[in-house]
Amino acid sequence: MKRKHKLLLLFVAVISIFAYYHFTSPQFNEGELYVGPVTSPTGAYTANSYYETYGGAAGGVNIWVEITYHHESNKTNAIYYGPGRTGFDMEWVNEHTIYIENRSGTEFSEQKTIDVRTGKEVNEQS
Repeated sequence: MKRKHKLLLLFVAVISIFAYYHFTSPQFNEGELYVGPVTSPTGAYTANSYYETYGGAAGGVNIWVEITYHHESNKTNAIYYGPGRTGFDMEWVNEHTIYIENRSGTEFSEQKTIDVRTGKEVNEQS
């Protein structure tokens, strides 16, 4: 009987962990194209930003930036995620660095210069 309880407990724990990460992690596959494509100087990378609304009329907008790695079979990787502001722009500084600006009116809420590397984690902002 103890073995059945342990297996049931393990099963519930695995399902709970999966559900937690599934429902709390940003879902980067359901947004609308916002700004892009913006191609790097040599054409090795392309940046696209996407947005997704949440919460109905009283909600807001989340924005994320995905990089397409053309030299790696067009692999994509989300490198930036944050709340949408009224002014958003991005441009390549050089082949491996992209500048992302996400501002509210005339106040600069966020200015990021992100080094683009394969496998880099999402740079989440609040």
